[in-house]
Amino acid sequence: MSSENELRIIYLYEFKFGHNAGNLKHQYFNGEDSVTESTMRRWFAKFRSGDFGLEDEEGRGWKPSIENDQLRTFVESNLQTTVWELSEELKVSIWTISTH
Repeated sequence: MSSENELRIIYLYEFKFGHNAGNLKHQYFNGEDSVTESTMRRWFAKFRSGDFGLEDEEGRGWKPSIENDQLRTFVESNLQTTVWELSEELKVSIWTISTH
């Protein structure tokens, strides 16, 4: 699988050659290594605005509502604690607990 930075270089390459994200979907949106069309469109919009930086913008991305260390402390204090009980205690969803 390509790294995020390698994909961003490809986006910039395609943009510089005048291609657009919609026309490239068949080339890059196949199989498990594919990227989402919305991600490619977001990068193309960034390039159109004149910003050719390949780094993520500050503040983008998922921020965990709990830290792994915090969850580990709760689990280790009582190994019989259920996911539901952890969810209630930490005030986060069961999905969040399960994901961690």
